[in-house]
Amino acid sequence: MLGRIVKSEKGQTAVEYVMMVAVAVSLGIAVFKKLDEYLIKNPNGLVGKPLNSYRQAMDQNGKYKRFPIRMAR
Repeated sequence: MLGRIVKSEKGQTAVEYVMMVAVAVSLGIAVFKKLDEYLIKNPNGLVGKPLNSYRQAMDQNGKYKRFPIRMAR
């Protein structure tokens, strides 16, 4: 009878560890999704502002726009 108790306690501990890992992974995924929405996909976010200025300097083909240089007379 003592052997069965020890086995069930070990099994319960293993299940608890698996559940803790599952909760930690799901929380991590949720946090990274929120950070992605806030920092990257947001046009005014940390990554969005430089990307917008980069897009303004490029033409439709992905090449830099050409700006004429005016020399002072």
